[in-house]
Amino acid sequence: MDKNPWISIWTKPRETIRAIIDTNPKRSFYLLATLYSFQNFLFFANYFSLGYSYHIFFTFIFSLILSPFMGTFWIYVYGWFFHITGKWLGGNALNIHIRAAFAWSKVPLLINLSLWMILLIFSAEAVFIRFAKGPEMVFIYIILCVSGIWSLAILIQCIREVQGFSLRKAVLNVFLGYFLTLLLLIALFFLILPIFVKLKEY
Repeated sequence: MDKNPWISIWTKPRETIRAIIDTNPKRSFYLLATLYSFQNFLFFANYFSLGYSYHIFFTFIFSLILSPFMGTFWIYVYGWFFHITGKWLGGNALNIHIRAAFAWSKVPLLINLSLWMILLIFSAEAVFIRFAKGPEMVFIYIILCVSGIWSLAILIQCIREVQGFSLRKAVLNVFLGYFLTLLLLIALFFLILPIFVKLKEY
């Protein structure tokens, strides 16, 4: 395995995550959480076209400040669901190892961050506007899709390693974990929606 997990995780995820959890499962955790959440914030800022409502600088700084906290929170949430569903399938990985697997699977999303930074420098007027005109935006959406698929593939392999699963069980573990998280988000949405409706009435 390459001595640098930031490089080896791309092509040798199982060997890399094994070395990490055997030495220091908390390695780079908060940095990974920040990077994971930060690129999510930038993506949603683009998706919801926040560029029409807020200044680019405000969106960028706000996202950067919240990212360490939100990234950590969501990795713990996903880690818990992957841990629970993994137990259903006979897995015995520690929760901290599941969180490490999830966190390190997000390394390919560094590509996304690089693209957002390039857009901020060269096309600031379009970076937080959904479906902004220009072939560069189509290219970026394709790259975002590719990096997301690569990240998912790494996650499956990392879960496979820490849980001691076959490939099929690892895929099922990841699917069930994401599915339960989605149910949680839907439940939260319907719980919070009436509050916003009442606030709008005042």
